[in-house]
Amino acid sequence: VNHDRCAHRIGTDSIVLGAWPKLKAKSSILEFGHGSGVISFMLAQSHPSVKITGIEIDASSYEQSLENLERNPFKENITFFQGDFNYQLFSEPFDYIISNPPYFASSLNAPNQERARARHVSKEQFKTWINKWHRLLRDSGELILILPIETWELLRMDFEEAGFSLNHVCRIRHHSQSQIRRLVLGFSKTCPLEIIEED
Repeated sequence: VNHDRCAHRIGTDSIVLGAWPKLKAKSSILEFGHGSGVISFMLAQSHPSVKITGIEIDASSYEQSLENLERNPFKENITFFQGDFNYQLFSEPFDYIISNPPYFASSLNAPNQERARARHVSKEQFKTWINKWHRLLRDSGELILILPIETWELLRMDFEEAGFSLNHVCRIRHHSQSQIRRLVLGFSKTCPLEIIEED
């Protein structure tokens, strides 16, 4: 998978998110900010009956994702398009929404506009996404994100106010003795009997 022209390059977060979900057969999936397409490709490989839609705002990333898609053996199950998620209309809700979203809300901006947009977002913009994710998710669906622990603490109440319930947490460390750096979070629209937690 080539990613040299993508605003957000392939990293550990993308690989973890692509490998972690256990999806129901024949589900519909929206990948928000699909970048190079690597997460969608991993999901299509491990769940060959699902249908995946990816949306990407950055033109260069989108163009490279199409080149990657053309060479992918699971391309029949994947559709990529370019657009601004805030204004994009979708004909049907999704069973899953999956994303490695921009999250460095309080850090310094990246040196170019495309890189900055891929990595940085305001709290208000993130709240807009949270509410639209909730509207686009089926009542039985799941939202799956990977976030730094600091971002989760900052936005926890916004997810609750939108109507999401946390039902699954996977804590990511660089090694067994390091601090938790990332969380893979699974949300539903209903309160779980218990939250599944794993490292």
